[in-house]
Amino acid sequence: MRLLKFLFLLTLINPPNLFAAGRTVYISLVEKDSITSFISRFVSAEHQMVATLDPVREAIRTIKVSEEDHEQLFFVELTKASNATLDDEISRFGSVAVVKKPKSELHDGHFQNLVNPLEYWEAIPQTAHRNFPKFRNRRISNKSLIISPEIRIDESYMITKLKELSGEVPVQIEGRQISLGERYSTAGKNLARKFLRQEYESLGYEVREHQFGRFTKGVNFVAEKQGSDESYFMITSHYDTVRTVGADDDGSGLIAGLAIAKSLAGMNHEFGLRFVAFDQEERGLLGSKAYAAYLNDQSRLDQMLGLIQLEMLGWDEDNDFKIHVIDCNENSSADLTKVVLDTVNKLRIKLVQSPACTNRSDHSSFWSYNKPAIVISQNFFGGDSNPCYHRSCDKFANVNLGYLTTITSAAANSVAKLIGAY
Repeated sequence: MRLLKFLFLLTLINPPNLFAAGRTVYISLVEKDSITSFISRFVSAEHQMVATLDPVREAIRTIKVSEEDHEQLFFVELTKASNATLDDEISRFGSVAVVKKPKSELHDGHFQNLVNPLEYWEAIPQTAHRNFPKFRNRRISNKSLIISPEIRIDESYMITKLKELSGEVPVQIEGRQISLGERYSTAGKNLARKFLRQEYESLGYEVREHQFGRFTKGVNFVAEKQGSDESYFMITSHYDTVRTVGADDDGSGLIAGLAIAKSLAGMNHEFGLRFVAFDQEERGLLGSKAYAAYLNDQSRLDQMLGLIQLEMLGWDEDNDFKIHVIDCNENSSADLTKVVLDTVNKLRIKLVQSPACTNRSDHSSFWSYNKPAIVISQNFFGGDSNPCYHRSCDKFANVNLGYLTTITSAAANSVAKLIGAY
């Protein structure tokens, strides 16, 4: 009995987590797709950075990091303008820093006080190894790239829907006239999904929701139209915001996806067409990570041909019509970039590629599973990013509508080719 009392008192004085020995993590720079077993992976244009619990023999460079229970490791992607050393930075791999922070600064699994447009933070999970399978990538075949008719975007429809989504004009939802607003709160996101549901269902798409998360629960929105083949292609965006109406981030991507869905609604196509609006992108790509894992668990990821993420398409201050089409040379993602750029050239669409590589959008959640995925966006990393990014001025009035329509046209015609529309 005395021993039990002693142990009880000792536990009160020294909580169990203080006895934890922590763990050792190896951060390694490796060649593309050289390993599939890792805790976390971050990419650059030429290499990949992996976090593992064991050393990687074939690593180009490795650092060893000791981490205690009260600490959290992060990969931090920096823009070219961010050359200063970060607080608690351990090492730098090109434009990606490795940072170790105390968990006491965390709130719901992420840092509320580290919202910086120049930085993208991604936590290195404190879990055991995850062995991501190497899928047999189905390259875009000649069969799927049949000659499809030129797709026209209904610009007036797109403008109207962006006005409704960003609260410029009221919209009828479930028989009530409502003005939509921020898509940060649970109520705001619920209304946004109801808006998307009625729009996609009116176009003939089958709609469902994918719920995820145990502590920070979220809901992904999915609209789908089957093809003659079981394989499918995804067009994605994110619908959550940072307490703003998010006309550009990512209302522009949401409505571009809706306009593409409208333009293809009456057509037949070989492969299925799936539109997904991810939740909690702003909290570390949680929605897309959960959806990728769900598809993998359901053995449906192997039927996914690829993905185009539409991310912030509404800002072009200098009207040079530059865009990013980002693949970072990951797996066969460059095949998708080629389709988009070939479409732009063939149809003489007024767009110019501005090279970039980033993990900071939902496309990267599928790279971990070796699936082709790209992001199309404004010239965010090329010197013409929206100054209203994550600010209250991200409103409809500041969206370049001609630019948005042009990008949407390029994306729609690319998707038509990829799904074999006719």
